[in-house]
Amino acid sequence: MKKILAAVLVVAVAATSSFGASLAATGAGAYADAGKSIFPNVLGTPGTASTTAVGKLSTGVYFAWNTLTTSYALATQHNSGVRAFGTASDSTAINWSAVTKGATLAAPGSANALGVSGASWTTM
Repeated sequence: MKKILAAVLVVAVAATSSFGASLAATGAGAYADAGKSIFPNVLGTPGTASTTAVGKLSTGVYFAWNTLTTSYALATQHNSGVRAFGTASDSTAINWSAVTKGATLAAPGSANALGVSGASWTTM
């Protein structure tokens, strides 16, 4: 399930996605509220969201990202869970990190595997 969510989010972010509002092709952020729909931008028209959603976060699921035009790092966590899961464009691994139940998930520190790896992360 987490891999499917990550794959959907990767496609959306790689297409300079918009999550209910326009996002730049680069940047970092996090959503800490439930049920955000994921809309890709119309190709060739940055800032113009498609009307067809490619995914939706489940109730209570947090999502965080850090993107560049050539790479990304993504993380997700359920607000009643004690683990966050993350992956990046330059890694085939899915990593997890212990988190405080109910705490807001922060954006990965960088737009590559370094953002979801290191001392606080464990490879699955």
